[in-house]
Amino acid sequence: MSHTLDDHANEDRALELQRLLKAELEDAADFIDTTVGPERAELLRYDRGEPFGDEQEGRSQIVSRDCHDTRVGLLPAVQRVFFGSERVMEFEPGGEDDVALAEQQTDYVHHVIMRQNEGYEILSDAFVDALRQKAGFVKAWWSEERSKKRKDYSGLDAATLALVIEEHQGREKADLEDVKVETGPDGAEIFAVTVTWEEVTKRIKIAALPPEEVLINRGARCLDSARLVAHRRMATKSELVAMGVDPALLEDGGGDDGLAGNAELIARNEQEQDDIGEGANERILYVESYIRLDYDGDGIAELRRICTVGDDCRPISNAPVDERPIADFRCLREPHTFFPEAVEEKVKDIQRIKSMVLRAGMDSLALSTNPRMMYDPARTSFDEAANGEIGALIAVKNMGAGPGLQAIETPFVGAPIFAMLDHLDSVRENRTGVSKAAAGLDAQALQGSSKMAVAGTYSRADAQAETICRDFAEGGMKRLYRLVLRLTAEHQDQVRVKARTGKWIMVDPAAWKLDLNLGANVVIGVMSDEEKLATLEKIAEEQKLVIQTLGPVNPFCNVKHLHATYAKMLAIRGWKSPEAFFTDPETLDPAALAPPGGERGPTPEQTLAEAQIAVERMRTEKTLAIEERKLELRAQEIRLEDDRKRDEMAMKHERDLAAIEAEFGWKREQAEMQAMVAQTRAVSAGEPAQGAAGSY
Repeated sequence: MSHTLDDHANEDRALELQRLLKAELEDAADFIDTTVGPERAELLRYDRGEPFGDEQEGRSQIVSRDCHDTRVGLLPAVQRVFFGSERVMEFEPGGEDDVALAEQQTDYVHHVIMRQNEGYEILSDAFVDALRQKAGFVKAWWSEERSKKRKDYSGLDAATLALVIEEHQGREKADLEDVKVETGPDGAEIFAVTVTWEEVTKRIKIAALPPEEVLINRGARCLDSARLVAHRRMATKSELVAMGVDPALLEDGGGDDGLAGNAELIARNEQEQDDIGEGANERILYVESYIRLDYDGDGIAELRRICTVGDDCRPISNAPVDERPIADFRCLREPHTFFPEAVEEKVKDIQRIKSMVLRAGMDSLALSTNPRMMYDPARTSFDEAANGEIGALIAVKNMGAGPGLQAIETPFVGAPIFAMLDHLDSVRENRTGVSKAAAGLDAQALQGSSKMAVAGTYSRADAQAETICRDFAEGGMKRLYRLVLRLTAEHQDQVRVKARTGKWIMVDPAAWKLDLNLGANVVIGVMSDEEKLATLEKIAEEQKLVIQTLGPVNPFCNVKHLHATYAKMLAIRGWKSPEAFFTDPETLDPAALAPPGGERGPTPEQTLAEAQIAVERMRTEKTLAIEERKLELRAQEIRLEDDRKRDEMAMKHERDLAAIEAEFGWKREQAEMQAMVAQTRAVSAGEPAQGAAGSY
């Protein structure tokens, strides 16, 4: 076979591409396996409370679990946000025409993640990886899985057999196997047959990826700007052949090192790296790379999906793509770097220090209760001295010379360490916001505290959780929603969604808008479910009052608004389908909302006029009430003024009487004094005093 210059050029380009891709993958694998992987493996060991490696035989080896406790303390708050009744992510309409479209996209993407896939397990795994190992990863892809089905039939007559064959004719690769014919009692033929066919399941699948399986180039800041993002895993030959890989490419691929020796994989499951398999189950390194390179030679690097097998990167597919199908969940994000500091990393040193303090306290307690002993071998046998049984007798020779066995007194010094443990706990709480009080685990911590102090405690804890949830929502969840939306628009022909009227309809995802803004609704600690329900109950009461006053159809508040309130209350209580309790007014005939008795309801213009009259009546009544109140206040002012003047006159009269009485009383006292003086003088002179009798 002759080869042209173009053939040689293509071969050279393919070899150059393979060399370039291998170099990029090896460098990224070296970065993950030697730099990031060991740090994440150590965090795994800390989370599990494994020994540090410096333990001493015969001494306490207790390990504090602060890393684990911090993660467990934060995870429920995160799960409550993403798996609660509220939609965390919502496509926002760009105009009035996009309202129904945005709701359909939001509902269907949420359905794909949480219903068609095990959304709770997948997202929880990603959250745990992010809290514990710097980053969690979720992959979304379009899956077309083929499976062989079979169904056995027996006791069929000729007509029924024809119906069975007709039923399976439209199925792919349908075939009849093990056909058996018997003669019935009436001489008719009875058939027994097995029908086999291939069934293709097409759907969007998502899965949480182990962090060590995701490769990213050094210096990458995010998935979009990264030069290389790859998903590597050990796949069996059977899986690869089912994916369409040429079996000839897999002949020399067995026994690849792959992820063998990865510190993170060993820390998670040491036995997995030894699972090689044999025959069709033999495992081979399979890498799905998304790399930017100049494939067509125009000087501009484009994003391509290149799949390879084996350590030598033998390519099995190469095609251009628009984006990488991986969503990354990272909390406590750090600027200008991809891998941030994990939450558990912030308390790793606290766990080490607390373990040392606890060990010292346990050793002190053990020595104080079971002290070391020194004995005289000439007077006490070793077996008796070594017997640790409580109350055991020890024979001592020559008791008069003193005991042959003496205890080495070791006082317990563990009491002061509790202050140190409390200090370390406070440091951990300041770093992470996770405390026993905020988690509701320490009743004494909140007992006797004011309502404001308790609210402040929960607010500080919620602030940390809200920051983490915001990072997850704006990062991984937003990316995952867009991936699922794009896959739906590209591969799904028709999807069944719930319309605003409450009915299920078929829509074409090709008409969906991929550029609608995706908003995140992350609010923690603002209102509890009980507070929300109480608020909605008050709103429902006000709505019912308006409907009773203005009728079921009015421009201010109608039965649609009341239905929305009840639906929201049911959603908070955990009921996802309000139709089971209340009929959506959108699905009803407008005549059904007419007043009873067959009377025709008012027109919208009449309703508006009545509403305006009612408002004007309320305004007039309010004005009259204000004027009446003013008159009452004026009358009260007049009464008060009259009372004040009357009091002033009474007080003036009393003052005048007091003045007159004071004046005449003084004159009377003066006359009496003069009469007494004159009488005294007359007595002294021996003559009667003038005017002594009846002179006044």
